[in-house]
Amino acid sequence: MEKESSRRQQEIENQMYIARQKSLGDSDFYREMKEAEANRLKLTPEFLELKFIEAIADNTKIFFGDKVLFFLSSSLCLSP
Repeated sequence: MEKESSRRQQEIENQMYIARQKSLGDSDFYREMKEAEANRLKLTPEFLELKFIEAIADNTKIFFGDKVLFFLSSSLCLSP
């Protein structure tokens, strides 16, 4: 009788552990999917252009000359 009770208790604990792990896995999957969707919506050409301009603005070096303008305009797909 005690062995049967102990075995049944162990089965219940195992089922609880499996359910908890499945719940954690499902929540991680849902979070990753929502994060991927948000990143897909955020990575628009306008956002990437903004990040490109911010990266250039953070550069502390100053360059002079015509080739710099050509580099920037060709990188942004703009006409010089």
